[in-house]
Amino acid sequence: MTTVLHVIESLSEYGGTPRLLLNLVAASAGTGVRHDFFVYQPSPLRDEFAAHGATVQEIGSRSLSAILSEVWGAIRRVRPDVIATHFSRPLIAGFVVASCARLPLVHHEHSSPAYRRGLAKCLATTLEARAEAVICVSEHIAVAVRDDLRGAPARVIPWYPPVAARLQERSRASVRSELGLDDAAPLIAHVGGMIPERDQATLVNALPLLLRAHPSAVLVMVGEGPCRRSLEDLAALLRVEKSIRFMGYSNHVGDLMAACDVYVNPTRDEGLGLAVVEAMLAGAPVVVTDAGAHPEYVTDQLDGRLVPPGDSTSLAAAILATLSDSGTRLRAFRAKQRAEARFGPSHAAWNYAEIIRSVCSRTAVPPLQL
Repeated sequence: MTTVLHVIESLSEYGGTPRLLLNLVAASAGTGVRHDFFVYQPSPLRDEFAAHGATVQEIGSRSLSAILSEVWGAIRRVRPDVIATHFSRPLIAGFVVASCARLPLVHHEHSSPAYRRGLAKCLATTLEARAEAVICVSEHIAVAVRDDLRGAPARVIPWYPPVAARLQERSRASVRSELGLDDAAPLIAHVGGMIPERDQATLVNALPLLLRAHPSAVLVMVGEGPCRRSLEDLAALLRVEKSIRFMGYSNHVGDLMAACDVYVNPTRDEGLGLAVVEAMLAGAPVVVTDAGAHPEYVTDQLDGRLVPPGDSTSLAAAILATLSDSGTRLRAFRAKQRAEARFGPSHAAWNYAEIIRSVCSRTAVPPLQL
């Protein structure tokens, strides 16, 4: 059995990365790889990870000295074969303890390094170059990381992570009734943190064009973030506030995806697009920007629609075409099949196990006696 000790800040119930890791743990039975977790902050998903055999240690501190001490203690208890880190701050702690324990370090990239700034960017680039592998959740991120490292000897590996459909607990009719919609009213959905890179303003700007053709249409936006207030102000300025539901965080995303007529992601860059894949698995037609990783699993007119980023007119036209096209359901069926093939949990878990075993075989150095 090969044991991976993951170092991450938190296993939040709303973050995309914790959901991917939970899917990985759940699908890893029989692969010969065990996953354990060291987290800085309280983690609501702790019990769900434990149910699949993973241990989760929380320390409740962001102090680097406390983290280093506790991670070292975790290494002595767990006796891992590999240290795996997620995001910049855990990369620093993971690198230090992996070096001291003579363990291979694997870093995971979940978003483009273009978003890093200042010291974080400098440290992450330096340490990634010394990792045994940098595992990227899409080819788009892998290309960006290779460019960022500028030929450094890090092994950059694209790996499509396991994605499972969100739990659906209520019927389409029940969800729509709760939103005050009859069955004929178009329901457009979006899930994502409200940050500048997501560019939800383009989606809000597209709504007046949609309402001209479908006055009863409703846009439901799930998520929180610093841009929420400005999006609400934009909706009021455009006089479409009655046609938007800002839902905040929600544990009922699966219900929304199963009930919507179109799922939309207007982002200008996308490391993976977890919610898009989840929508495809739910059978929802998708309209997304031709940006980031989207074109890796959505082909325009075949299993979804791709539009230029930042173009509200094109976005509105694609949504309207999706609502009216008789071929939409066939495209949604193809999208579901494609998502199942590319992001199937069992397939992804076995691929991950092969990456980890390859890393261990390249770094067959006896660890220190702890």
